Amino acid sequence: MKLNNHLLYVDITNKCNLNCEFCMYKEERKRNPIDLKLNKKAKITISNILNQPETERLIISGEGEPFNNINCIYDILKLSKGNKKIQIITNGLWLISDNSKKILNRLDNLQDENNDKYQIRISFDTFHIKRIGKENYKKIIQKIIQYREESGYIEICFRGILEEKDNVLSMLNREFLEDSQKVKIESISRLETNIIINKNQKINFIFKNLIDLDNIKKQNSFEEYIRSLEEIYKKPFTLGHLKMEENGMDITIKPNGDLFFYGAEIYPIFNIFFDEIDIKKLQNALIKNKILKKLYTIPLLELIKSLKKYKPFENIIQSINNPYWIIKRMYEKDKNKFEELINVN
Repeated sequence: MKLNNHLLYVDITNKCNLNCEFCMYKEERKRNPIDLKLNKKAKITISNILNQPETERLIISGEGEPFNNINCIYDILKLSKGNKKIQIITNGLWLISDNSKKILNRLDNLQDENNDKYQIRISFDTFHIKRIGKENYKKIIQKIIQYREESGYIEICFRGILEEKDNVLSMLNREFLEDSQKVKIESISRLETNIIINKNQKINFIFKNLIDLDNIKKQNSFEEYIRSLEEIYKKPFTLGHLKMEENGMDITIKPNGDLFFYGAEIYPIFNIFFDEIDIKKLQNALIKNKILKKLYTIPLLELIKSLKKYKPFENIIQSINNPYWIIKRMYEKDKNKFEELINVN
């Protein structure tokens, strides 16, 4: 089993300045609000994983809003030894703060110093718009356009919900741009669109499935979503990184330091505050765990056929349309049955 093209996800906080009702992390946030604070061992581990030639991308996110823990963002970015793709996922509310220009300038300088390529991906969906407010969202979008027009180095993109695609694209043009700002929409695939503003500002828009919001979930949208991913990447979908060549390890670090494989966050592997961790140890942990290995190597739609044989799992599959959360919910429902049915394959 060859592993290449790794992704490193670092969730640096579960605190949030919105606390949306639909957020799947809201209960954990109430029980145990926490920011990631890196000690020396944690910095060494993140640096070792990030700066491996096989690590394709770092994604800084959160079970909350990562810009609430801005110093941790800077600490992680400074660990790069250069030539890395780094994405930060955010609700974007910080862009209308008095400190936004200072933050963008700091990020510009760090990107330039390390010769990295940064991307800031902002949530753009009706749930976040309702929580933030349309006027604030308009300010966020205008701040992005202004930043890009002033030759800002960082790519800023949007992340939306697939079920809302047509609605939010229309809303963007109708409600969040100035009358003088003309828009052209370029469809790349069912899941990706480019927005061209005034012929020279290109903003990428990626769409993903909801988690389990049944009020607007479409029938059979889970399988449709997986098929769309497979069409884009020209390969069957597994929980490993979506690359046309070898799967990579999608390594996830949580705010408490626990390390998992993304999408299979049912087996904690290490903790970055206490364990000596390197790529080889991570590869061994994946290969030696029979369940994780199958999740990374067997197409998910094939695994689902076996899991559907158990009625409670069939109900979960029908009610949740995100591949990562389906696995988590089934495991939480009945760990022994989950492992039994996975092992049938």
